[in-house]
Amino acid sequence: MKKTQHRLQHNKKTNTFFKKYPSGSWNVDKWWDIYQEYQRYDSRVVQVLNIDKRNNLIEMEYVDGLNCEKQLYNLDFNTKKKILIEVMDIFANFFKFSSAKISNGEIFFHKDFKTDNIYYTEHGVKLLDPDSFSAVPLDRMNNLLYFGRYTETLYDIKEKLSYAELDPMQVETFGRGYGPVRKF
Repeated sequence: MKKTQHRLQHNKKTNTFFKKYPSGSWNVDKWWDIYQEYQRYDSRVVQVLNIDKRNNLIEMEYVDGLNCEKQLYNLDFNTKKKILIEVMDIFANFFKFSSAKISNGEIFFHKDFKTDNIYYTEHGVKLLDPDSFSAVPLDRMNNLLYFGRYTETLYDIKEKLSYAELDPMQVETFGRGYGPVRKF
């Protein structure tokens, strides 16, 4: 197996990824029960195929696509717009999904929702990092910690959308944020 980023191992024979999950306080059985329901509810999350409890491994599908953190700038405006719409829909599905295994007042939420965990494939958007999903209470603390990541993700995609029509020289001239690049 070949090691890749994010503690992943790629098994070329089965064309799947393996990721070590934390042992100890994480309730893998509860997570796995809910995640199986969720991946049937929204197929745009990475499909987890198996849990190896003896070795603390999650086996998941291989996702072939473009990492939205690193490669979103290279896509045309309409593709970026499609990605943004799908990202907003994935986030909305966190709130729409219900399960008997989740307490009232909680949602099954991805706590590391960022462009680095979003891939664009030939079938659309895929949200990676399945062990970042957790039942999260809808309270002020979690609103600040986790739901703020969604806002940051939308802002990041919006910034990349803003530069969809610029060539690389214009991006260098105007910068990736507001106003021209200042050299000190």
